[in-house]
Amino acid sequence: MIRKFGKTAPVYPESCFIADGVELIGDIKLGENVNIWYGTVIRADINRIEIGSATNIQDGSVIHVDTAGSDPDTGAVLIG
Repeated sequence: MIRKFGKTAPVYPESCFIADGVELIGDIKLGENVNIWYGTVIRADINRIEIGSATNIQDGSVIHVDTAGSDPDTGAVLIG
């Protein structure tokens, strides 16, 4: 489910695969060709989460964020 939190909502291109049962909440930006698999929760309620192009987030992953700054120097990764 794609959920708005406050005034922000997840943004993602059509090239992304988002499996059934995924929860995207808040200020989330996905790059091209991101895959997010079943049961994953990504919650950006207190800061932004950006997931770069071609990232693969595996089943049941939980991603949250704190108030620290971002790290823009990352590339494609596999999580989970």
